[in-house]
Amino acid sequence: MECYNYIYKLIYFVFFMAKNEKRIKIAVIAGASSALKYKERNPKATEQEILQHVTSEANLILSRIDDEL
Repeated sequence: MECYNYIYKLIYFVFFMAKNEKRIKIAVIAGASSALKYKERNPKATEQEILQHVTSEANLILSRIDDEL
């Protein structure tokens, strides 16, 4: 259940940062991927720590998406 909670928070966060539907879809996947990778590297990380990590990388994630679009 914890996994669904922070993924929901990521989707909510990315939705407001993204400007169009395609960008939203890519950003959600990239944000969730970043969260899961962080959790794998830091198995004892809390939801707050995971969300903070993804939030801190949000601009980088979005700039990579913009470069590819």
